[in-house]
Amino acid sequence: MATTSPLLASLDWDTLTRILEPGLGAALGESVEIIDVRRLPFDGSSSFAVGRIEAVMRTGTTHAAFVKDLDPTHQLEEAKAVRDGGLERSRREVHVYRDVLPGLGLGTPALYGLLWDDDAGYVLLLEDAGPKRLSRLGDFELWSSAAGWLGRFHAAGRVPFPAWQLPAITIHDLASQGRRVHRVLHRLQPDVRRAAEQGLKRLDGLLDRLYQAGGGLVHGEFFGKNVVVRPAPATEPIAVIDWETAAIAPQYLDLVSISAGRWTPQQRQAMRRAYFDARSELDPTLPSWKAFNAEVDVAAVVNALAWLGRWSDGDDAHVERWGREVRYTVGPLLAGEQAGAG
Repeated sequence: MATTSPLLASLDWDTLTRILEPGLGAALGESVEIIDVRRLPFDGSSSFAVGRIEAVMRTGTTHAAFVKDLDPTHQLEEAKAVRDGGLERSRREVHVYRDVLPGLGLGTPALYGLLWDDDAGYVLLLEDAGPKRLSRLGDFELWSSAAGWLGRFHAAGRVPFPAWQLPAITIHDLASQGRRVHRVLHRLQPDVRRAAEQGLKRLDGLLDRLYQAGGGLVHGEFFGKNVVVRPAPATEPIAVIDWETAAIAPQYLDLVSISAGRWTPQQRQAMRRAYFDARSELDPTLPSWKAFNAEVDVAAVVNALAWLGRWSDGDDAHVERWGREVRYTVGPLLAGEQAGAG
């Protein structure tokens, strides 16, 4: 469903033109003069209030832009349940779009403009990459392409650059989230509960292994809803959005996020392979395919426990979803332990 806000509905033509013209001109490499701004329908969804506009140039050409209200009080109620109400994440997203992504050259939407005013509000204007998000009903090859894009992104951001000024997801953060699963064990089906208990017993050791593998730049919520597929023809069809959770962390957490859910084992493996092949071309530190899979198995369990812990006070649908993921991911981990013992 579309999400909007009083702020987005009330933005006037002069304000939109003032903040859009410089950024759009920079993106196009030419001076532009906007003579009209039209509001467009938008059927997507976002944690924040969002919308679309179309800028009409004096030359007669038009350019669509994506508008995002960064005020956390205007988020969906579901998002408010797992996020604080401060502006830190909004500042982080501005920093990523302005200072981090342009240097990576990975086809992420260009920053067109920014309104940041305690009185007027906080609004981000971005290149509109199109309405199509990754969907499980769509072409699975697009999911593999997204995994490959992620491999290139992680290779580019393997070293945590201090200049990026991004927070770190610490081992303590993930441990705290994972241990919250104790609060929801009574809501789980017996087989899921047993898997969660097995994972919790191993959590400290898994976290040690996860952080020994190193870290770098991550998206933080690399799910299909945050991946836009640009319309053809496009040099880079994958355009990743919603960067308010970007951080420095174990990078495989992104991979096991996009490959989580109702995928077959073969589909999960195909996404891993696409990631591995893309990253290995750029990152000589990547381990062997076998060692890589062992490290990703560890990340998958930690990620599932952390998300189940985050939703421990949430609705049954989220608890069920991440409970299934815990059960699925703990199985390969235990199998690997048994093989190692043998």
